[in-house]
Amino acid sequence: MRTCATTSDSPPHLNILYVESSRSWGGQEYRTCLEINWLNAHGHKAWLVCNPGSQVQLKASELGTRLVAMPLRHRVDLLCSWRLWKFCRRNQIDLLKPYSSKDHWLCLPLYFCGIPLSRARCITDPITGHGRAFVFKYGCSNIVADASIIKRQLVQQNGIDPAKIEVIGSAVDLQKFKPPRDRMKFRREMGFGADTPVIGNIGMIRPDKGQLILVESAHLVLAERPDARFVIVGQGTGLLKRGINVRNAIERAGLAEKIIMAGYRWDTPDVYAACDMMAIASLHTEASPIVLREARATAERSQLRSWNFFPIRNSRRPAQRTAYATRMSIFLSTE
Repeated sequence: MRTCATTSDSPPHLNILYVESSRSWGGQEYRTCLEINWLNAHGHKAWLVCNPGSQVQLKASELGTRLVAMPLRHRVDLLCSWRLWKFCRRNQIDLLKPYSSKDHWLCLPLYFCGIPLSRARCITDPITGHGRAFVFKYGCSNIVADASIIKRQLVQQNGIDPAKIEVIGSAVDLQKFKPPRDRMKFRREMGFGADTPVIGNIGMIRPDKGQLILVESAHLVLAERPDARFVIVGQGTGLLKRGINVRNAIERAGLAEKIIMAGYRWDTPDVYAACDMMAIASLHTEASPIVLREARATAERSQLRSWNFFPIRNSRRPAQRTAYATRMSIFLSTE
């Protein structure tokens, strides 16, 4: 590792390489790009290595993130690890930051060659198998957990030294959500009136995000408030097939005019401002959704409307879906 130039009055400037093998775009990838862009804007140098032709490359390019396109196909790929090592040597990388198990294994030879590695952990899925636990225990310098529950799991279930784990939640750029926001901008686009109750859901469309459960709960809300409208913002994973599944479920339920799929959007502050309520429908995996932080930032910095957030976790049971739908209806009735 190189010696970083600095003065007594300023922190060292670092060169950091992020590795993201996912081909899909979601909250984790979005947060990573924001972090990289912030570092590059504040005197550091940071790059994102991603698969060429992936959604990550496409969306990250739109955000202006500094990219390195490199095939990241297999968990163990010595040629890929060698290419990463060459890049690190050429650019004097001070720190590696992988996110997934595949990313970590690709970077593991570089860590054993002396390059510090900070493993990010943003999900609550259990770490199974000795191989996966090995890289957390012995294959990284430290672990950055997105929430305290992740740290507890790693310590209690995998026996990882708690001193090795730092809990750092994802940040939100408050300037992006700074009012004034036109509450009607997104509503006009969707064809909603000023008095229409709007329930929003933002996130990658995949099973654990629970959009299908939200669709099943929606008809219960609409039975009480037929004037309400639901908006699902995001795109599906798996060649966008997940989004098609949700759209088909909406059509089968006969709710195509009441539940709008708005696709992927960059103007999420306008979406938050237009909604009366955000429903986080995640069933598992997520520890601390960035949607919750962004929505709260919008609510706290806006005088437009009051807000409520209903996590629909573990709501596969009909009784739970009914209870959540009832709570949404009660909230709308008090607005």
